[in-house]
Amino acid sequence: DAMPGRECERRYRDLLQSAVDANMNMIRVWGGGQYESETFYKLCDELGLLVWQDMMFACSLYPSNDEFLKDVEEELRFQIPRLKAHPSIALWCGDNEVIGAIGWYDESKHNKVKYTVNYDRLNRMIE
Repeated sequence: DAMPGRECERRYRDLLQSAVDANMNMIRVWGGGQYESETFYKLCDELGLLVWQDMMFACSLYPSNDEFLKDVEEELRFQIPRLKAHPSIALWCGDNEVIGAIGWYDESKHNKVKYTVNYDRLNRMIE
């Protein structure tokens, strides 16, 4: 749902059960979205659905200054321990199409070295 405030266990269960009924075995939490609630992951565990978990970086140019990277580190130090005990987590993905974004925007096309270095610094933090 595009309105996170409307999420509830019943809606999650209906959605995830429909994935199971359609013979899906993996759900992706996209990096351009949000980290899901504990309810989502518990239901995936219960229903046997695997989760492809992106970190929340997608389709954009990100800074690599120390302040931003400190925020990234705090985010990862919170999210990974919160989620790692769920058997449904099948893989962690650092980002979605961030390296591709370097070629999408005029700013990054003209400053490719800068944005490649920024991507590399972010990627090393996520690893």
